[in-house]
Amino acid sequence: MGDQAIETCEAVARVLSDVIKNQDILVVASSDLSHYHPHAMAQDLDQKVIDRINAFDFQGLASDLKLHKTEACGGGPIITALLLGGYLGANKAKVVKYANSGDVSGDYSGVVGYAAGVIYKEDKKDTKKTGKKEVGIDLGLNEKEKELLHQIVKETIKNHLEGKPVPAFHVDSSTLQEPRGAFVTLHKEGMLRGCIGHIRADHPLHTTIKDMAIAAAFEDPRFPPLSRKEFEKIDIEISVLTPFKRITDINAIEVGKHGIYIVKGFYSGLLLPQVAIEYGWDRVTFLEHTCNKAGLPKDAWKEKDTEIYFFSADVF
Repeated sequence: MGDQAIETCEAVARVLSDVIKNQDILVVASSDLSHYHPHAMAQDLDQKVIDRINAFDFQGLASDLKLHKTEACGGGPIITALLLGGYLGANKAKVVKYANSGDVSGDYSGVVGYAAGVIYKEDKKDTKKTGKKEVGIDLGLNEKEKELLHQIVKETIKNHLEGKPVPAFHVDSSTLQEPRGAFVTLHKEGMLRGCIGHIRADHPLHTTIKDMAIAAAFEDPRFPPLSRKEFEKIDIEISVLTPFKRITDINAIEVGKHGIYIVKGFYSGLLLPQVAIEYGWDRVTFLEHTCNKAGLPKDAWKEKDTEIYFFSADVF
């Protein structure tokens, strides 16, 4: 791939998806990793690529490569393979082997890194059978209220696509009138398609959900605006947030129950509780990825001027 911009990767992945859908075809993406660095430096650079692959995070990998935080001469093919896997129904990736040229030659002064990984689909029904940990907390919303919020998201996006005004929803629930922060997350065929939230509890919950529906579908800078063709393939997830609390002891964070919000100077990043469960992260890894989301080094959470907040969410 000559042009490895993420827009090119997305275009190639979509075309390949249309061509090979419903066929039994093996797709291989080929790339070296870092080139001719001392062993320790090479391992550090290569681990960044490995972490992004394991997290199924093509956006993060594209950003790291663009900012020269890591190296992979075929980074575009890797990103394309992840995107293509998502379009074809995959939702997981795992690096199964890593080595560098020094492991063969014995010369670790300047090595080239290599890795092998697989992209696959994990059946969500199967993960439930294994007793996978539930996320967040129950904020007391009943099924009717949850259904109404999903309806608000769906009809708001549908009307926007059709050029119609947002419908006036009849909301008589006092719970949905309470000011709450919330996120709306959209998935298409198992892949993230948009996620935007409002963390301040300064508007009624149903209003926040309506606004975030528009934002997630049409204003997430990581994705093009949602198209009519995609609408019927979208799955909706809503996360209603609890108030944020600043902490100094990271042991207060319970993986699966809490999300993390990190602030350092002008930088900030947030990850919802379900993200750590989805990727199987422990507490420290969760903190590191939240730092990465903020555009900070992964160990920035340890620094004195970094503010760490936790919160929970009712996810449905």
